Amino acid sequence: MRFFQTAGNETPHTYKTKFKPLIDIKGMKQQQKGAVLKDFFVMGDNSDPFKTGTNAHWEKALWFLEVWKKATEAGKVHLRKIHYRLLHSHKNGEAPALWDGTEYDGTNEQWQKIQEASRHARALGLINPLELNDRKNKAKIYHEASTPEVHIHAGERGGMSIPEIRGNFYIEFQKPSIGAYGMGEGAQPINLAIFIEKSGDVEMIDGICKRYGIDLVVGEGFISITQCAEAVDRAIRNQKELIILYISDFDPSGFTMVQQVARHIEYECRMRSAEGDQVPRIRVHPIALSMEQALDLDIPLMKLKEGDKKVPGFIERFGIDKGAEVDALEFLHPGSLKKIIMDAVMPLRDNDYNKKVASLLTENRQRLQDAWEDATADLHPAMDELEDATERLRETMAPLIEEFERVMREEAAPLQERAREIMDELEVRADNLSIDLDVPVPEHPEPEINWYMDSERDYMEQIERYKSYKGGE
Repeated sequence: MRFFQTAGNETPHTYKTKFKPLIDIKGMKQQQKGAVLKDFFVMGDNSDPFKTGTNAHWEKALWFLEVWKKATEAGKVHLRKIHYRLLHSHKNGEAPALWDGTEYDGTNEQWQKIQEASRHARALGLINPLELNDRKNKAKIYHEASTPEVHIHAGERGGMSIPEIRGNFYIEFQKPSIGAYGMGEGAQPINLAIFIEKSGDVEMIDGICKRYGIDLVVGEGFISITQCAEAVDRAIRNQKELIILYISDFDPSGFTMVQQVARHIEYECRMRSAEGDQVPRIRVHPIALSMEQALDLDIPLMKLKEGDKKVPGFIERFGIDKGAEVDALEFLHPGSLKKIIMDAVMPLRDNDYNKKVASLLTENRQRLQDAWEDATADLHPAMDELEDATERLRETMAPLIEEFERVMREEAAPLQERAREIMDELEVRADNLSIDLDVPVPEHPEPEINWYMDSERDYMEQIERYKSYKGGE
């Protein structure tokens, strides 16, 4: 794991001396004449993980590490527990202080400082984001990745039944069959996820996600760093491409939400890749609500919040000083949000896969039957003869119920012996049977979309995409 380990010989100091930024911003700046630092970032000083690494950031992160270690002695905790622990320490006669010596009194401003320190600690690898207990943002994982497989089952060995009185007397020979696994929604080549800020339409979206095996993350406002890290971690474990479709309001906060998720996903991808993890391609793209959708569907526009620091940048990017809410979209145009989601989801799936599975399994079964007939052709006469003899014996025994058991055992004994010989041979041939079976593999969809975030872009290419995005693309 890439993170600093609290156990062992490593100390925060030695970890700090070994730490290297994921992106050499200084080197890139030197190579580009006239470039300034803001050209290489898209978020504020305290929120963009790629900016983390100054001495001030390390001071805050190392302070948080010490507080974190005390709070997590009992296991995984929620970030808010750090807040309560610091407040409660007053009762124990302690004087809790922030990294700058300021006494912690639990104000909202100081709570924001704790969150800032925690972001730096996670970005610098001092704390694993996966160890945070995120109670605010809920994830429902419906995509269980699977690999399509087709196998030949040798079949049951078979046997001869010698019934008691009024029982059935029959012979049944072994036949291999086809076994197919992992051909449900989990076989789709792309793992889809929908991230959404809390909305009244979650139940409808949840139904779509269940139906199509799409992961769903519902946030109360901003999606947490932990959820971003968990999404990347699932993609690594599944070893399958991940596309996150984002739904938020068309306003400064809604736009910042998708930007923040994309940036933290991008950072997490580079962190895990730097440590040797095989990171699949991950993309993030907003599908609602865009300015174009709001205007086309005549969604009522509302004045933006006064005093919101994000408003000027929003107006500069979109050229409008009003916003619209996702909830209004569904209220005014029932079914429109579902259509937007389905229009985004369907091109990212192999929608004919179930038909392919049914068709290929039918073909494979016929192919197996033909192969088995060929492999056992020399045994057919003996098998037919044995079946005929069994049928004649059954007819002969019908009127002889009184002596049924005695005669049946006498007459069936040699047939049983011969049946065992043939069944032994069938079992060997079934084990050795080898034919080429077709595995239904879903086609990998690749619609022409200029993704908002794509883990395969280089750093500056991705920066330009962030800065040029205006929605509805």
